[in-house]
Amino acid sequence: MLDITVANSHIPRFGGAQFGSSQSSNPISLLANRMLERIPIDPTKDVQIAVPVSLEVNDAQPQQFGDGVQNAGLSFGHHRTPPFAAVLERGIAKGRLHIKLTEDFPGISGVSSIEVSIRGVSRIVPLKQGTYLASFEVDLVDLRWFQLDGYDSLFFRPVGWNDWFAVLFPEAYYPINKVLDGVPPHLLRIPTGESIVDPLNLRGSVAPENALLAQKNLRPLGFEYGEAIPRVHGEFLRPTGGKDFTAVGTARSLYRLPHAPGFSKLIYLAQLPRDLTSEAREGLVSGTGPHRIGSPAAAEIIFNSLSDEPLMTFHGISAPQSGPQGEGLAWRSDFTHLYVGRWLRPHWAFVAIQGTFHQHLTHRPDKAAFAQVLTPPEVPNINNHFGFGRY
Repeated sequence: MLDITVANSHIPRFGGAQFGSSQSSNPISLLANRMLERIPIDPTKDVQIAVPVSLEVNDAQPQQFGDGVQNAGLSFGHHRTPPFAAVLERGIAKGRLHIKLTEDFPGISGVSSIEVSIRGVSRIVPLKQGTYLASFEVDLVDLRWFQLDGYDSLFFRPVGWNDWFAVLFPEAYYPINKVLDGVPPHLLRIPTGESIVDPLNLRGSVAPENALLAQKNLRPLGFEYGEAIPRVHGEFLRPTGGKDFTAVGTARSLYRLPHAPGFSKLIYLAQLPRDLTSEAREGLVSGTGPHRIGSPAAAEIIFNSLSDEPLMTFHGISAPQSGPQGEGLAWRSDFTHLYVGRWLRPHWAFVAIQGTFHQHLTHRPDKAAFAQVLTPPEVPNINNHFGFGRY
């Protein structure tokens, strides 16, 4: 059981259905259920959950859409559950970080405090008695957790341990207007004059999957119709042989390829409502499986611009190679990445840059997840935040 609770958090149930089944041990289902049960979707709060995972791709596996994006496998390595989960409650400059050691943590009964190291400065933080939970304030500016890249890691270890664990929460979520402010004016519209934000005026569609299907043979404004079947990035071919399924469900899309250098590929994406029957049978989530943004794709930016519903998203970022002052990280070969979950607010964007992983789920059994996807011409970085700077 992966148990992490934020005090006073809102608990939405959206029809009362958990992902997978009650016996499911699928890592993605475990994380998604914690998002459903424990992470607030209050638009005045930004709360994220992160756990260490193993993420891998297989270069021999054909790309589902031929655009550099690779399906990925996700696991907890040789462990049944991750050794810890971390939850960050974001403020303007400060945040409250909760680190919960899970029941499978080795020697958990003897752990009463952890050592926390931030930029080479260490301190001891006691665990709350009987909970194996440590909570403390962090300086988001000092850790540079407001940046897409160039951020620092926070390290912790049980007092008396030699090896460390890493926690990091880089900022990948921004108001859509802030993203658009970084786009040169001539790239804000397609050649027919419509805005790159909802050029087909489909926002608020009651059944967006049907609204896209109705455009199948019409090529509105140069958009082409497509379907992702039988899964969306939901199948991973292991390099050692065999196959893992990572998600169920299909999606419909309208997409427009860039017509000139500097312009984005624009996609309307409707992930069909949750398939509860397949979820229960396979123990999986509905939506996309985890996938890596690879060349030639510079990034994928998800705009939650088409409904007033939050979207469940995950961001996979590489763990550091070592702890503070070059010391060791615990089980580094098992936990290659941090997998960070966060609700994408309406009118906000989620930026996943080349080399990172992401995943977006369908959390409603009665409603499709409807969003836009843009691919910028360049890899975003601290000096070219959203990938449009050179154009």
